[in-house]
Amino acid sequence: MMRRILGTLVIAFGCTVFGYAQTNDFQRVHADGLSIACPKTWDVQSTGQGAIALIGIAPLENNQDRFRENLTIARSDLKGRSVSATEFGKTDMGMILKSLKGKNVIKEETYKVNGMDCYRIMYSGLQGDLHLRYEQRYFVHSGYAYTLNVAGEKDNYQLYDDVFTQILNSFQFD
Repeated sequence: MMRRILGTLVIAFGCTVFGYAQTNDFQRVHADGLSIACPKTWDVQSTGQGAIALIGIAPLENNQDRFRENLTIARSDLKGRSVSATEFGKTDMGMILKSLKGKNVIKEETYKVNGMDCYRIMYSGLQGDLHLRYEQRYFVHSGYAYTLNVAGEKDNYQLYDDVFTQILNSFQFD
């Protein structure tokens, strides 16, 4: 019994230290009229091409790691259509969830961020044999719909939750 308690404390302490180390050292990245803060240890690239404005990828945790937690920011030209963040997000998510195996919607809400509407959805599903958890936030700004997506392995998501929250909350238009 004592070993089990000690093991739990060691794991909890390790998670706290890991999360703390992951959240301290961020860099602000600017791309296509937007900016976001990502951990310095992540490989972050501004694509400057097509719908994907920015990609950020975490390093592998160890040599058995099969998935690199990541951030993607996509931009869609609304071509003059008037659509809310919620309308765009629900339409986009309808297509995603239709094809996602083992899907589970965890949370869905609409709220304001710096005076702008934001549609947020958290969900999980299977990508091949990996069980992943996602959070997506949708914004509409200056004729474009923006989709911010973070993804992590469902079993490890707690380790990245604070990092993902800091990344997503740092998003702004320049």
